[in-house]
Amino acid sequence: MIPNGYYGLQWSNVGIVRSFLYPTSGYTTALSSGQDVAYNAYGTPMSIASSPSSPFTINSFVAASAWYDNNTLMMTGSRAGSFLYGTTTSTTIQMTSQSVQQSNGSLPSQCTNYVTNNDSTRLTSYNASSACDNLIFNQLTYVHFIAPSGTQIPTSSPGPHYCGTDAPGWISTPYPTTVGQTVSATVCYDWNSNSCLWQNQITIINCDTYYVFGLILPVYCQLRYCTTNVPVTGNQTTITTTVAMTPFSYSIYNNTAIGSVVYSQHFTYYTTPTSQCTAWTSFTSQLLPSLNYTSLTISGTNDPTGISLADPVAVANIANALYQNTGYSITVNGYPWSVGICGSGIELTWNAVICTCTNTLSYSLRPCIGNYNWGGVNTISCLAADQTMTVTFQYGSVRIVTTPVTTTIPATTASVNQIPSNYFGLYWFNVDIIDISQSPFNTSLYQSFGFITALRSGRYVAFSISTAMSIGTFNSITTFTINSFVAASIYNDNNPLTMTAYRLGVLLYNQTIVLAEHVATLVVAPLFFQVSVLYIAQGMNETLTFGIRNDPSVTYLDNISVLSGGQELLTNGNFEYENQLGWSGASHLVSGSGICYSYCYADGIVGRLDYVSQTFQTTPGSLLHVSFYIRWGGSGSGVIANVTIYP
Repeated sequence: MIPNGYYGLQWSNVGIVRSFLYPTSGYTTALSSGQDVAYNAYGTPMSIASSPSSPFTINSFVAASAWYDNNTLMMTGSRAGSFLYGTTTSTTIQMTSQSVQQSNGSLPSQCTNYVTNNDSTRLTSYNASSACDNLIFNQLTYVHFIAPSGTQIPTSSPGPHYCGTDAPGWISTPYPTTVGQTVSATVCYDWNSNSCLWQNQITIINCDTYYVFGLILPVYCQLRYCTTNVPVTGNQTTITTTVAMTPFSYSIYNNTAIGSVVYSQHFTYYTTPTSQCTAWTSFTSQLLPSLNYTSLTISGTNDPTGISLADPVAVANIANALYQNTGYSITVNGYPWSVGICGSGIELTWNAVICTCTNTLSYSLRPCIGNYNWGGVNTISCLAADQTMTVTFQYGSVRIVTTPVTTTIPATTASVNQIPSNYFGLYWFNVDIIDISQSPFNTSLYQSFGFITALRSGRYVAFSISTAMSIGTFNSITTFTINSFVAASIYNDNNPLTMTAYRLGVLLYNQTIVLAEHVATLVVAPLFFQVSVLYIAQGMNETLTFGIRNDPSVTYLDNISVLSGGQELLTNGNFEYENQLGWSGASHLVSGSGICYSYCYADGIVGRLDYVSQTFQTTPGSLLHVSFYIRWGGSGSGVIANVTIYP
């Protein structure tokens, strides 16, 4: 039973059950994430309540009848004794799980909490190999299929030996038609002249402009879910042209020191952890949402360096999931990071499935599982040998938070339009956009072009045919940075794409890459990114410290400046003296990289942070303008940049 006080609410007669214990019941039908579902025990009503001073809202939930069809579910809501809401709905046991929503129309959590799959060998046109899904979906997984894979599971069979397997899987039941709706669907597998020789149940969520699929393990090995390209038009009634490459605004938070929340415990073979579980519970309770997280590292006896995640948004989401005791998953560089319930506690994994034994090297921590399968770092995750496992969340420093900026350009009835000049304050020349869901781009002919390959969100892509496109500013003061973009050739393979970048007539960057039509290329521009922040001096002496790491590549720093009333307080901020003058630890200098006129600082240590710092005199209470340029070279496994200023 869910105990009273759980999340500060009063729970009455709300039982919980592991859905997989009853695979043919409505418990499995209603499951949308994790393994547990709530139910009203003994057939009597359940209730959730709070004190009058602490109101709460239930936005939506998924429901199904546990054992019989046509059961009636009645819901009522009241506030301080006043009736607010009442409705009834009919639920069924297996074939249709219903998404019950309030009128605010919020989408189910799976629409933002899923893993992506871009495997083009799943397409109905692919007829080679005999791949299996038994290692990918051995636990309920919510998947958003994206290019170069298809966008949906097909509703007809392509025939045996397609989709990269022997018996391809297709959906024999209807898709959900209402935005936010979740349905149970039947997947059939075509083999031996029988288009539905085997079958299993999945869930499909309509997320407006795309579908998310709740997939489970097929019944045999050479059975696999197929994909096909079918655009989802969503719930729009008018055509509003929104550019897919969303700009971002940047907010910078300044803390006076950095810190970390660390879990490190020794585990013993074939021994159920107890004190380790207590320490794990204490550790997760310290992952406060108010902290500005910068990185996450899992390390241990078998990997002292560990694997790291430096995306501050993803790290914050993982920390929050551990703190809230809820599930979360994100795929970074092809490897999943996941949080989920296992046993009586929460589990953190990298390149593994929650609460599952792996025979390959993985990273799993589940100290509160209640048995001796407590996970392992760079080992198997069940019956692992003695080892110490460590999880480190770093927080503080200067943190850059990206926030999508939503805007539109004027609506049009045409499928092709140009981004107008002065859009987001920039100068756009010859930058066309198309809506690939509109005719003729939604025809089978255009679906095979590179428009679909390059699409990563929404319905719009930018393109240029035969002539160059350019993006610039209207003056010499305004600057902007393009960090990365996804590109593909529209009509054929081996098309060269040349990119150049200038600042005040000085060439900063020049690169040519070759594009393919059906394989998307992620283009990461190795430009220096400028960071600036205002800081109020706390003492007569301040120390500016950089801690950077990029294994096995390099992170570059240059043009570091601290201004007070227009006066530069740092010495040798651009490292042009070719030595450590003014700096402590600046022994790794390189030349001719990006904006480096002669020299800039580059981290040269593998396996840990490389520090460089300078102490300078200030006046307490004075306003300091701190700025620097940073560039990440390559794609290292532990990319970290901690920047602090303190008395």
